[in-house]
Amino acid sequence: MDVVLDQPPAYLLSRRRIPPSPDLRPDRVGRMHWYSVDSAANFRKRPHASIGPQDVEYHINSDGYRCPELAGRDWAADPSFRLVGIGSSGLFGAALPEPDTFLAVLARDLAATLGRPVTHWNLGVGGSSPDLVTRLLCSVLPVMRPHLLVLTAFPINRRELFGETGRPFTVDARPHWQHRLLDPERSAMHRAARTICNPANNLMNLLVNIKTWESFCDDAGVPWLFVTEAYTRHLEPLLGLLREPRRIVGPGIHALIDAHRDEPSTGLARDFIHAGRLPNRLIAGQLLDALTALYPAQVAAWRQPDQTMGAATA
Repeated sequence: MDVVLDQPPAYLLSRRRIPPSPDLRPDRVGRMHWYSVDSAANFRKRPHASIGPQDVEYHINSDGYRCPELAGRDWAADPSFRLVGIGSSGLFGAALPEPDTFLAVLARDLAATLGRPVTHWNLGVGGSSPDLVTRLLCSVLPVMRPHLLVLTAFPINRRELFGETGRPFTVDARPHWQHRLLDPERSAMHRAARTICNPANNLMNLLVNIKTWESFCDDAGVPWLFVTEAYTRHLEPLLGLLREPRRIVGPGIHALIDAHRDEPSTGLARDFIHAGRLPNRLIAGQLLDALTALYPAQVAAWRQPDQTMGAATA
């Protein structure tokens, strides 16, 4: 049953198309070499040893996502195996060539395991919260009909709040002085988050979201895995409340960044903030191991192409 609202923000829960990214801006669409904190100015201050100024290309579609265009596709008739990622900047692959992002590496590894092509769709949004993952699942499951979902988020203190016109904001209860001048509505949302964000609320908000993912994905029969942008230990109080705790794949993106920070040429991305090539390869390996351990029947079925899931096209 379609969600029907009598206000313009109904697009945020569309069951007919994927809502645009909260990061969508006219200057952030198309092909570019720099994006957000991965800037030319910062690179001049601190060049990366193995990723140069022309080595990272961001291809941002008209909805603000780092993947091919979504609108106008007949997903029901698409014969490809679809791997869809929803989440944060770690999944987006900030400051990293797209083929080195863990979603792209996982797609290649999964294709080799299955003996068939795999297409991947990156719906990563820098700074996103568990709330955004839940909202996008409302659209991704009925529209894109994924065969496998990989979810990420920074779970500690981020929320998705909405302005009076339905504009989504990712907020972390830390208003910035720049927002007061350039984006007063965003500043107001950060101040609002400050009134609700505390350790207990953060944990409960995460639990509500993860239990919703369980319900949405399991009821749709879609295998899913989650990698936290922070540290898996932050989720330990919740594991006993989950249907299958092993779907939380650890140790987390920040933990791998910390483990390889002393090897910046492979351990860090070009902005020296996000995970580099090596952590992304490790995450892809962890996800594939978890997938084969938790979903052996689905993996076996995926190795047998049928009329509904034939060879993919790039």
